[in-house]
Amino acid sequence: MNPAKAFRKFSQACLNAPAGSSLNVGLVWIEQKGWRVLMNIHTSALHLGAGEARTLAGIYDSHHQSPQWRGKATGVEWVAGALRELADEADKQNRAGVMPPEMLHCIPPAGHS
Repeated sequence: MNPAKAFRKFSQACLNAPAGSSLNVGLVWIEQKGWRVLMNIHTSALHLGAGEARTLAGIYDSHHQSPQWRGKATGVEWVAGALRELADEADKQNRAGVMPPEMLHCIPPAGHS
């Protein structure tokens, strides 16, 4: 999905979330894609590749620098930095071939097929 479109769609989900819902970001393992950056709030989730997460972080930054929001607390100032850190971690884990421990039982031992 186009990062700008993803940002708009997920922003709308954030606006529609019940009061008190918290925005969470983290990493998620998707079997066919590896580690991805995850954003979720209430029942909405967004999975992004590392490059997409960095692009989305730039969009968050540009929105916070716009005249409408510059210098105002939005409660999501932390998101851009978190997305960049998680994108770096996803790249690192994917390059190293690291899988979550619960997936390791799905791989046959070396020398067996």
